[in-house]
Amino acid sequence: MPSEDSSAESPENSIPEVQYYGWFVLCNDRVVIAADKSSATVWGDEDFPVWHPQYNGFMGIASFRSERADLLPWTTTKRDIDVNDSTYRRAVRIMKEVTRQYIDYTTQRKGDLEAAKEFERNTKFVPVVRIAPSIRMVLPRLTTRADVVNISYQKPRQKVLRAAEALGNRAMPYKQVGSEAFDYFYERKVEE
Repeated sequence: MPSEDSSAESPENSIPEVQYYGWFVLCNDRVVIAADKSSATVWGDEDFPVWHPQYNGFMGIASFRSERADLLPWTTTKRDIDVNDSTYRRAVRIMKEVTRQYIDYTTQRKGDLEAAKEFERNTKFVPVVRIAPSIRMVLPRLTTRADVVNISYQKPRQKVLRAAEALGNRAMPYKQVGSEAFDYFYERKVEE
């Protein structure tokens, strides 16, 4: 699940767990690539998006096993992946499918961030070794707000600050001032 701060506009390095996010590639249980956020796995590979802090919380594991080590998609030093290996390129296609599921979730998550965070806080933690391998990721089903729209308009800052003050909090976020102003109008002019 995304971290609490994954929606923030702060740089990646302000999130302590960021070194754990990304793709992990294993060959015969040896970690060859750890927490990769580059085109060596999927990020920015061909037409795929580059890593963005919105994706914080993503941890994917691609594990290759063979009794013949020479068939594994690693380099001869066994310390890196041969990104041109045909087996690895086939795996990258699957890795992209899984990653796309997470990207779609984080995009939807932004639509109702508080509900998503509440759902994520109530998630039961399970050790990774107890999770069955799967191509399909299990993500929360967030209700879409199909009947909700955004209203955007510009007003002079001083007027907005005065409105916030009249609403009881001069430091109120502009978005909340707009929302409360709409509610005020609606209660008086529409629900009369």
